[in-house]
Amino acid sequence: GMNTANLILQQLGGAGKLTALIGAHSFSGEQDRLRFKFKARASKGIKCINIVLEPNDTYRVEFWAIRGYVPEKVAEHCDIYCDGLIPLVEKVTGLAVRL
Repeated sequence: GMNTANLILQQLGGAGKLTALIGAHSFSGEQDRLRFKFKARASKGIKCINIVLEPNDTYRVEFWAIRGYVPEKVAEHCDIYCDGLIPLVEKVTGLAVRL
């Protein structure tokens, strides 16, 4: 539930920082995942990130764009460790999510 979502959020630097740096919004958590959207202009039109905690304690990170009203998965990376989340998000989106 939100416990896992909050843990992922902390590993990304927290909601406040993400909101300040990339205009993150619409945070939601369900089961073992965190999903959020953001307003900053990212590469490949990415607007939403979905991070799923896998049974082996690594993360699957999905990057979604919206084409018209249709969500499109632009990239997916598996076997990401917690300390790799921020570097991955920065690399794929081209945005800085840490000060």
